[in-house]
Amino acid sequence: MKIGRISDCGIAREQNEDSYIIDEAIGLYLVADGVGGHQAGEIASRTGAETICRTIKNKLADQDGQSIELIIKEAIDSANREVLNQATSNSNFHGMGSTVVLGLYRNDKLYIAHVGDSRAYLINSNDIILLTEDHSIVASLVRAGKITEKEARNHNMRHIITQCLGSQEYFGPEIKIIDFKKDDTLLLCSDGLTDMVEDSKIKKTVLKKRKDLQDCAWELVRLANKNGGLDNITIILAEKN
Repeated sequence: MKIGRISDCGIAREQNEDSYIIDEAIGLYLVADGVGGHQAGEIASRTGAETICRTIKNKLADQDGQSIELIIKEAIDSANREVLNQATSNSNFHGMGSTVVLGLYRNDKLYIAHVGDSRAYLINSNDIILLTEDHSIVASLVRAGKITEKEARNHNMRHIITQCLGSQEYFGPEIKIIDFKKDDTLLLCSDGLTDMVEDSKIKKTVLKKRKDLQDCAWELVRLANKNGGLDNITIILAEKN
């Protein structure tokens, strides 16, 4: 894979609570966005990301015949339990949690999974396709036809998510399998990018800069910060060689 990756604090935040993992040996690409004070968000995202990576790696090595979808689900479920255990056992970590979005490329198939409002996109010369549906209140309102996509961008409840790793309301990841072709670019990102840069601009930037995915990642961060940089910004871009 050709890869671009970056995690930036943004302009308005003093610390970066996002985490990401790239493990090309198993084909894993993952972004996590932590929530919680006293650096708890950073701990939640790191714990969740590392637990998922470790669990997937161990289960793939076991070769016990489990489907990839089940392996991913069990890994994310394990991460939820680990974050929740830490949050309940240490008062400084009370209420912490983390989103997660991942792509696992195995046997010429791309498995996408997410919990929360970190996103996965597929970008090519024809389109930018959102592969995930935010687990958030405003996304639920949009799906119900009660507000428009445009209204959702400025809604006063737009940052309230309906589940995350470490949440008592956790109901599990959504998982899908997609075709990943030579002309496609996979984008995984935290909402620090998508809150600041519209999808059409993301697509235009990726198509313009895709010959150098690292430069492309830097440019997307620059745009997010230019538009306010209100949150941490974490990006993984991946293409087939």
